[in-house]
Amino acid sequence: MSTELQEAFLSYGIAVDQLVNASDSEVLEVFARLNSYNVTLNAAELRHARFSGDFKWAVHEAAGRWDVLWTRFEIISKRQRLRMLDDSLMAEMFGVLLHGVTSGDQQAITRLYQEHDPAFPEEQKISKQLDQTLEFITENLSDVIAGPMASPPHFLLIFASVGHALIGLPPGQMGDRMPVRNKEVLSDLDMARSNLSRLGAAIENRETEGPLGRFVLAFLANAHRMASREVRFPMFYAALLPRQIGS
Repeated sequence: MSTELQEAFLSYGIAVDQLVNASDSEVLEVFARLNSYNVTLNAAELRHARFSGDFKWAVHEAAGRWDVLWTRFEIISKRQRLRMLDDSLMAEMFGVLLHGVTSGDQQAITRLYQEHDPAFPEEQKISKQLDQTLEFITENLSDVIAGPMASPPHFLLIFASVGHALIGLPPGQMGDRMPVRNKEVLSDLDMARSNLSRLGAAIENRETEGPLGRFVLAFLANAHRMASREVRFPMFYAALLPRQIGS
């Protein structure tokens, strides 16, 4: 390289912004805003840009408040958080509390924003239920929130199952397949942890035959569709009962 090119390289100006005492969430927020100018926006980013009501901000604030889900359990990776997929999953959790278990495609999530934008009068109630459910999971089931159980499709249904146990959920699109609430649910946390680990192992081992075969096949088909969730959600709820599953 010539001396002239070396000097040109060394004299090239680079803009730098220093974030002092910023948390991971704040740094990721800055990167998300910067990336929105030169990267094609995904569905989550488009929703954040399109909507400006109370629901959007309740979801966004909850995603920041429950930073432990992303930093400790890594349910959503740092790279995914840059693209606001933590907001997307959190919106689904809000949707579960509001409407029960429904389809999880991007259009369904967008309709959730549309329905509750701009006003969200249920914010205080739903945020309290969200915190109650997540606190129970992180305090009592943290050992099993790993591997497959830490992936968004499964964590969402663990959230729904615990939420149904603690507060009761609307039937959503489950219809007559909605699990009937049982007083014994969560009465044996050791068994619940064992059962959830058993479901995780069945997924990892692709056990498409045997007592958990239908559950595994439903996940492999398309974990976000209602046809999959209507099979998997009752199994997750049954895993919280004081009896062994998949034996």
